[in-house]
Amino acid sequence: MELKRNIYKEIIEDIHRKDIGIIMGPRQVGKTTILKKIAGHCKNKNITHRYFNLEMPVDAYYFSKDSDEILKDFCKKKQISRCLE
Repeated sequence: MELKRNIYKEIIEDIHRKDIGIIMGPRQVGKTTILKKIAGHCKNKNITHRYFNLEMPVDAYYFSKDSDEILKDFCKKKQISRCLE
């Protein structure tokens, strides 16, 4: 049984913002479920998105870098020239 997630509607309404969104929380609260649902929405609407699973070693290593380096990498991949103001 899938629970209705009230935050889903809020996230979809904000999906076109230029900000980076991060969903955090304790284990087993539905983070992966809602992210997969959002990814499906993005795929259907041709919206670029990236998904990271910090339980995967490659993703955990990526986020072990300095936060400024991570943000610069995000900006570079999105081809944003004035990202870190």
